[in-house]
Amino acid sequence: MKKICIFGSCVSRDIIEYDMKNNFELIDYYARSSFASLASSAMIEQSVLDNIQSSFQKRMVLRDMDKSFIRKLKKMILIVY
Repeated sequence: MKKICIFGSCVSRDIIEYDMKNNFELIDYYARSSFASLASSAMIEQSVLDNIQSSFQKRMVLRDMDKSFIRKLKKMILIVY
């Protein structure tokens, strides 16, 4: 089984539901971000986070602010098809 991390939208994530042969295991999912955002410096604005009600959305915005995807990417073996 191939372990994958998705950096993209729910459309990218939802395709895993059609993996009938269970070829993939989703180990992490980064939504609500962009490659352009990754190029900027990390900056956490607590006041913004405090105004987000959804725990999922808050987690995704925090990950975008702290640029944690870059740290995770450095630890991954990257294979692009």
